[in-house]
Amino acid sequence: MWKRYVALSAGGAVGIAVVAAFARPGAGGQSPAKSEASGAPRDALAVPVVVELFTSEGCSSCPPADALLARLETTQPVEGARIVPLAFHVDYWDELGWPDPFASPSYTARQRTYASVDGRMYTPQAVVGGRTELVGSDASGLVQAIRAAGRRPRATVELGVRRDGSGLETTVRVGALPGVPAAAPGTAAVVYVALTQAEADVEVRRGENGGRTLHHTAIVRRFVAAGPVGGSGGEVHAKLELPTGIPVAALRVVAFVQRDGRDIVAAETQALR
Repeated sequence: MWKRYVALSAGGAVGIAVVAAFARPGAGGQSPAKSEASGAPRDALAVPVVVELFTSEGCSSCPPADALLARLETTQPVEGARIVPLAFHVDYWDELGWPDPFASPSYTARQRTYASVDGRMYTPQAVVGGRTELVGSDASGLVQAIRAAGRRPRATVELGVRRDGSGLETTVRVGALPGVPAAAPGTAAVVYVALTQAEADVEVRRGENGGRTLHHTAIVRRFVAAGPVGGSGGEVHAKLELPTGIPVAALRVVAFVQRDGRDIVAAETQALR
């Protein structure tokens, strides 16, 4: 059982809705509701905090981190924060005998953008709010990082989603970015949009987890950079292809705004129906 470190080289309508109509800063645009995962009441002013987990079915250290991510989503243990999980399955374990069916080189590339700052790239690796990196199974560390991220200044965001043939059309409107002059150019931050699958169970036949059935949550199935926004915010659009064989009700759209390739200053979600 070991963590794998990777050295860097040089080289019709589906839940049509506006989730947050430019709510108060820090509110995260969340109206009074219940947790999508657990049905438990949640704070109407809870700040969405993105928790990215870089994981792989080929890594024997990853299942505890996968389970922790599911538990955080279900229990929402941090007052004032609404945990938004994103499980990115990386592909650099595939060569060791078990190709992860959810892995993508683009997810490995996203992890590499974080590693380019501090040189650390491994599984299971969690990144909270784009800023704090830690081992994905560190429960107390994650809670502490989520609490800190929920206290940072936020932008407002609204997310609209509609069905368009075999895919989704998304519209993301972002308010003024905190700590950024309104006149800052249109590349002050980038809006990303992900499509996640609520859960899946996979029987792993080979590799470090051979013989185990693994449970996954918040599996990223599509991930795109929708476009940049300036200091005063803006509006961007993105198209997402729907994965085949997955009920629409099992999918969720997550949009977030990331500044300087690190700090996530706004996020919102929309479950599909």
